[in-house]
Amino acid sequence: MLAAAREIDLSQVTPRELRAAMKVHLERLAGEVDATRRDGGFLEVLRTMARLWRYSLLNQFFIRVQRPRATRVAGRKAWAALDRQVKPGETPIAILAPSRRKQGGVRFVAVEVFDVAQTRGRRLASLDLSLRGGTRHVRTLERAARELGVQVAYEPLQPGIRGSSQGGRISVLPGLPGRERAAILAHELAHEILHQAERRRAAELKRPGPAPTHAERETEADATAYVVLAVLGLPSKAPRYIAWQGGTGLGVLRSMTRVQRAARAILSAGMAGA
Repeated sequence: MLAAAREIDLSQVTPRELRAAMKVHLERLAGEVDATRRDGGFLEVLRTMARLWRYSLLNQFFIRVQRPRATRVAGRKAWAALDRQVKPGETPIAILAPSRRKQGGVRFVAVEVFDVAQTRGRRLASLDLSLRGGTRHVRTLERAARELGVQVAYEPLQPGIRGSSQGGRISVLPGLPGRERAAILAHELAHEILHQAERRRAAELKRPGPAPTHAERETEADATAYVVLAVLGLPSKAPRYIAWQGGTGLGVLRSMTRVQRAARAILSAGMAGA
């Protein structure tokens, strides 16, 4: 991962230096993404996540009602495969799972799952995407949003969501450390510039717009955030995030022109009125 050297003043960076730095940062990111995809610890995280229960909105409601503080949920066999056992006397959480009928069709049956807090055993591998510490560049990115005509709102979001782009408006979970706020703002501004703008143009022209995959969208957004943060002298978790979302180093390089354009737009807007 690119280490933060020192936070810089954007007014000290010339356009030529900015173009050269963006290319270097993106080439470095591509290598780091592929290295992450091969890392044993990262692969263990993916295996762990694959075994944990993926639940629907309805089952999320059932879980919240029965155990409001639940975070990661799975059945007994899945926990055993992760070298964890359900503690004696724990009350299961009842959810619905599809079951195929012999004569065809699908019915739903109640199954028992347990939250991680109801188990004990081997420590779970986890993906840490948080960034600690403060930064004055939250204001830089908030200024960039204003210049780009994007409203920023700090408000509660759904569990597991720290930021979202809605087309002209960005929501950010309140109370996050400054560096994490900066990373989320950069990521969501990239979505606004790259993807929301394309949707608007397609709607105006009444034509189908581009249909990038989820991995392509997230690769472009976090590669843009990586470049913005690197130019500002801030750290990023982009290599792990992009790899987790299914992106590759080749995907980063394929999007280089689009990413450079979006990063330049954010940085230029952040410089305006500084």
